Amino acid sequence: MAKVAAVLPSGGRLLFTAPSQSCSWADAMTGRTSNSLGHEAYRNALEAEGTLLVGTQRDEGGNRYYFTQKT
Repeated sequence: MAKVAAVLPSGGRLLFTAPSQSCSWADAMTGRTSNSLGHEAYRNALEAEGTLLVGTQRDEGGNRYYFTQKT
């Protein structure tokens, strides 16, 4: 999160997807291990870098979207 926050301008927005729970899985395209920190850990990490979690949404496939904005 620190790297992303460092390049976002004030008011800049970021959208990313990750499961809301902390977990690991094999990426379907690369076979590499992917990790989710979980909703609360993402919120805390974003806020520590001056970026707010302004919303989340879940689609019909169960994917969780995180909407953020740098202060």
